[in-house]
Amino acid sequence: MDSKENYFNIKQMTESFKNVKKYSQHSNTILDLFIDITLKLDKSSKDYLSKVIPIDDDKQTLSQVDSIIIINYFKQIVIYLIKTKVELEEKTQQQESQSQYESLIQKLEADIRQHIRIEQQLRIYTETLQQKIDDFLLEKEQQTQLIKEYEQQIKSKNKDIVIYQSELRKLINQNQSKQTKLITEPILEEYDTTCQVNKLNLTNYTHHRRPSQINDDKSAANKSQLNSYKNSPERIPIRKISVTNYAETKNIKQPVFIRQPCPMSYSHLKTEAQLSYRSNSQDSKQVLKSQIK
Repeated sequence: MDSKENYFNIKQMTESFKNVKKYSQHSNTILDLFIDITLKLDKSSKDYLSKVIPIDDDKQTLSQVDSIIIINYFKQIVIYLIKTKVELEEKTQQQESQSQYESLIQKLEADIRQHIRIEQQLRIYTETLQQKIDDFLLEKEQQTQLIKEYEQQIKSKNKDIVIYQSELRKLINQNQSKQTKLITEPILEEYDTTCQVNKLNLTNYTHHRRPSQINDDKSAANKSQLNSYKNSPERIPIRKISVTNYAETKNIKQPVFIRQPCPMSYSHLKTEAQLSYRSNSQDSKQVLKSQIK
């Protein structure tokens, strides 16, 4: 029994030795790997990790440390590297976003400058329009004042026109009356002349003279009396009819005068001597008319 127990003990010891040998080999590998990683770290990483793990220790010092602790060191290094990677990614993203922000800001600044330029142009245009509006308002006031003055002038002119129209009507009426007188005066004059001649003939006829004396002296007597009658202020002066330009005179109806019969035409005076005297008086009348004309 003792021999068997010893055999098993030896066997276990051999296996444990093999395991220890393997473990020691693994620990050496882990240690070498840890040292290689620490050598490849940069200064900032070493400064940060030196606060957590013993990076600056040599291999002999680290060989006395358990492999599990060294694996824990590896864990700290990996955590630091992951954290550093995340921070770098964030910084990269921030830089990219910052570049985007910068480009966006530049674009917005360009838009702002463009808007400022447009605003200045609009301000200048607005000021120009305001000046034009002020000028137009001033001109409107001036035109309104001129219109009022013209309206007053038109009112005064209309009053003058009414006055002139009334005066023109008066003048037209006066002219029509004058034209009527000018038309009727020759007829009245002829009638008055005829009546005067007949009166003279009647006067000469009443005198008891011989026919030869009547025929010789009647023309001279008639001429003297007619001349005195023409020169008398009671006689209507002879006027020539003037031709006017008024169209109204064409429509004026000429007055109709009824001539009264001469006293020589009475039936109780119609004798043979009177008839012969009337024939002679008519001849003298024609002579007088020709002289008057």
